Amino acid sequence: MKILGIIVLIVAASMVIYYGCQGSSNEKISAEELREMLESNDDVVVLDVRTPEEIENSDRIGEGFHIDYLGDSFEEEVLKLDKSDTYVVYCAGGARSAKAVSFMAENGFKRLYDLDDGYNAWDE
Repeated sequence: MKILGIIVLIVAASMVIYYGCQGSSNEKISAEELREMLESNDDVVVLDVRTPEEIENSDRIGEGFHIDYLGDSFEEEVLKLDKSDTYVVYCAGGARSAKAVSFMAENGFKRLYDLDDGYNAWDE
Protein backbone atom coordinates (compact mmCIF):
# COMPACT_ATOMS: atom_id res chain seq x y z
CA MET A 1 0.00 0.00 0.00
CA LYS A 2 2.88 2.39 0.75
CA ILE A 3 4.35 1.73 -2.70
CA LEU A 4 1.05 2.67 -4.36
CA GLY A 5 0.99 5.94 -2.38
CA ILE A 6 4.55 6.74 -3.45
CA ILE A 7 3.73 6.01 -7.09
CA VAL A 8 0.65 8.25 -6.95
CA LEU A 9 2.72 11.02 -5.36
CA ILE A 10 5.42 10.74 -8.04
CA VAL A 11 2.86 10.79 -10.86
CA ALA A 12 1.08 13.80 -9.33
CA ALA A 13 4.34 15.71 -8.88
CA SER A 14 5.36 14.91 -12.46
CA MET A 15 2.04 16.21 -13.78
CA VAL A 16 2.38 19.46 -11.82
CA ILE A 17 5.88 20.01 -13.18
CA TYR A 18 4.90 19.10 -16.75
CA TYR A 19 1.70 21.12 -16.94
CA GLY A 20 3.20 24.02 -15.03
CA CYS A 21 5.65 24.49 -17.90
CA GLN A 22 3.07 24.25 -20.65
CA GLY A 23 1.85 27.37 -22.41
CA SER A 24 4.89 29.43 -21.59
CA SER A 25 7.33 30.61 -24.21
CA ASN A 26 10.59 31.77 -22.71
CA GLU A 27 13.49 31.59 -25.12
CA LYS A 28 16.50 33.45 -26.39
CA ILE A 29 16.33 35.00 -29.85
CA SER A 30 19.05 36.49 -32.03
CA ALA A 31 19.12 40.08 -33.24
CA GLU A 32 18.23 38.85 -36.73
CA GLU A 33 15.22 36.92 -35.41
CA LEU A 34 14.08 40.04 -33.55
CA ARG A 35 14.38 42.15 -36.71
CA GLU A 36 12.21 39.63 -38.56
CA MET A 37 9.73 39.51 -35.67
CA LEU A 38 9.37 43.30 -35.57
CA GLU A 39 8.89 43.49 -39.35
CA SER A 40 6.16 40.86 -39.39
CA ASN A 41 4.40 41.21 -36.04
CA ASP A 42 2.80 44.32 -34.61
CA ASP A 43 1.84 42.51 -31.42
CA VAL A 44 5.35 42.31 -29.96
CA VAL A 45 6.18 44.58 -27.03
CA VAL A 46 9.86 45.45 -26.69
CA LEU A 47 11.02 45.94 -23.10
CA ASP A 48 14.34 47.71 -22.54
CA VAL A 49 15.74 47.00 -19.05
CA ARG A 50 18.96 49.00 -19.42
CA THR A 51 19.89 51.90 -17.16
CA PRO A 52 19.08 55.47 -18.24
CA GLU A 53 22.82 56.09 -18.70
CA GLU A 54 23.10 53.18 -21.13
CA ILE A 55 20.18 54.49 -23.15
CA GLU A 56 21.70 57.99 -23.36
CA ASN A 57 24.63 56.57 -25.29
CA SER A 58 22.61 54.52 -27.79
CA ASP A 59 19.29 54.09 -29.55
CA ARG A 60 16.38 51.98 -28.40
CA ILE A 61 15.03 48.97 -30.24
CA GLY A 62 11.55 49.48 -31.62
CA GLU A 63 8.78 51.20 -29.77
CA GLY A 64 8.12 49.84 -26.34
CA PHE A 65 8.75 50.32 -22.69
CA HIS A 66 11.79 51.13 -20.63
CA ILE A 67 11.96 49.81 -17.08
CA ASP A 68 15.40 49.95 -15.48
CA TYR A 69 16.20 46.47 -14.11
CA LEU A 70 18.47 48.06 -11.51
CA GLY A 71 15.86 50.62 -10.51
CA ASP A 72 14.01 50.45 -7.19
CA SER A 73 10.60 50.01 -8.83
CA PHE A 74 11.47 47.38 -11.45
CA GLU A 75 9.29 44.58 -10.07
CA GLU A 76 6.37 46.90 -9.33
CA GLU A 77 6.45 48.40 -12.82
CA VAL A 78 6.75 45.04 -14.59
CA LEU A 79 3.77 43.66 -12.70
CA LYS A 80 1.64 46.49 -14.15
CA LEU A 81 2.24 45.19 -17.70
CA ASP A 82 -0.30 43.05 -19.54
CA LYS A 83 0.68 39.42 -18.93
CA SER A 84 -1.05 38.27 -22.10
CA ASP A 85 1.21 40.30 -24.42
CA THR A 86 4.31 38.94 -26.15
CA TYR A 87 7.50 40.55 -24.84
CA VAL A 88 11.04 40.76 -26.16
CA VAL A 89 13.31 41.85 -23.31
CA TYR A 90 16.83 43.22 -23.71
CA CYS A 91 19.60 44.93 -21.79
CA ALA A 92 23.13 45.82 -22.88
CA GLY A 93 24.70 42.36 -22.91
CA GLY A 94 22.03 39.83 -21.96
CA ALA A 95 22.53 39.13 -18.25
CA ARG A 96 19.91 41.48 -16.79
CA SER A 97 17.35 40.67 -19.47
CA ALA A 98 17.69 36.96 -18.65
CA LYS A 99 16.96 37.76 -15.00
CA ALA A 100 14.07 40.02 -15.99
CA VAL A 101 12.56 37.30 -18.19
CA SER A 102 12.87 34.79 -15.34
CA PHE A 103 11.09 37.19 -12.98
CA MET A 104 8.35 37.78 -15.52
CA ALA A 105 7.84 34.05 -16.15
CA GLU A 106 7.63 33.39 -12.41
CA ASN A 107 4.90 36.03 -12.24
CA GLY A 108 2.60 34.70 -14.93
CA PHE A 109 3.88 36.20 -18.18
CA LYS A 110 3.50 33.54 -20.87
CA ARG A 111 5.18 34.71 -24.09
CA LEU A 112 8.69 35.94 -23.41
CA TYR A 113 11.79 36.29 -25.53
CA ASP A 114 15.24 37.34 -24.36
CA LEU A 115 17.49 39.06 -26.91
CA ASP A 116 20.68 36.99 -26.92
CA ASP A 117 23.68 39.23 -26.14
CA GLY A 118 21.34 42.20 -25.72
CA TYR A 119 21.72 45.57 -27.41
CA ASN A 120 25.35 44.76 -28.17
CA ALA A 121 24.18 42.12 -30.67
CA TRP A 122 21.54 44.45 -32.14
CA ASP A 123 24.06 47.25 -32.72
CA GLU A 124 26.59 45.07 -34.60
